[in-house]
Amino acid sequence: MLYIYAEREGIVLPGKSDDVFPFLSLNYFGATAGLFFLLGITAAAYSSVDSSLTALTTSFCIDFLKIDPGNKEEKKKRMGVHIVFSLLMIFVVVLFRELNNSSVISSLFKAVGYTYGPLLGLFTFGLTTKYQVREKYLPWVCLLSPVISYVVNCYSEQLLFGYKFGFEILLFNGLLCYLGLLLVRDKHLTRRA
Repeated sequence: MLYIYAEREGIVLPGKSDDVFPFLSLNYFGATAGLFFLLGITAAAYSSVDSSLTALTTSFCIDFLKIDPGNKEEKKKRMGVHIVFSLLMIFVVVLFRELNNSSVISSLFKAVGYTYGPLLGLFTFGLTTKYQVREKYLPWVCLLSPVISYVVNCYSEQLLFGYKFGFEILLFNGLLCYLGLLLVRDKHLTRRA
């Protein structure tokens, strides 16, 4: 609807689709719409970032640093980790904005196609088989499946008779991980039902 409005009013829109709504709300919809837009986008971004930072901090402190969550003396260490992750998040957001040449949601889905593929493969493998895998090979399978997916995606038009992957790279990535897990399964051990 924003594009229809802009076309009808003869408004030249910015190049990035992510900038269309802020551009229109701050320049053409009046002060009230601009204020509500800023409040809404701030609230949405804050809640998402806050949840991510809390999860990253907690996971890192408990899983990697082995900090006891009930220990009050290690609170400074947890706060330091939280600050480091906050700075890292700011850096990633700024870097993403500078390097990105398409809409954020499109780029996010592309990134998810590579990062969530191994998760999809692991989840599906766990649901559909009772095999155990040889753990020393598990990280390699989960690292190689996105790398192979990326290479296949880059050369898919030559390799697959003109076919170009889109967001379905996630499925291909998950399938590669699943097949890799089948290759490194322990043929003598199965999980209990």
